[in-house]
Amino acid sequence: MFGSPRLAVEEQVEPPQGTERVVLAEDDPGVRKATMLILEDLGYQVEAYASGPEVLDALAKDDRPVELLLTDFDMPGLTGYELARRLLALRPDARVLLTSGSPEESIVPRVKPTDWPPFIPKPYTCRSLGHKLREVLDESRAAH
Repeated sequence: MFGSPRLAVEEQVEPPQGTERVVLAEDDPGVRKATMLILEDLGYQVEAYASGPEVLDALAKDDRPVELLLTDFDMPGLTGYELARRLLALRPDARVLLTSGSPEESIVPRVKPTDWPPFIPKPYTCRSLGHKLREVLDESRAAH
């Protein structure tokens, strides 16, 4: 017998879906495209950008709410953390999910800031990303 019965059942469970607006910041074109497809398959309204400055420029011209920013940490010019801080200064109701191919411990400053956003490591699956998005989005609703 291969694997556990519990694991087999978990693999059959559909990831949670959503309809919220998700802004994606990812500098790697392949990862950006793959993540966009996952998010769209999960039902989210997705806008994808290659850099933090692109996100900020686009949102400066668009006053619609941003429910969630999913951003890579390691981007040239503006880290995902700095992008998150700037976005939250403009859109305090937005939620942030930070991601990286590097372990979280290697990117967190020595003293973790109190505003450090939730984190999901790469690579992620459709299921793991779906669950983490719902966790972050639903947690924000409970807090308000």
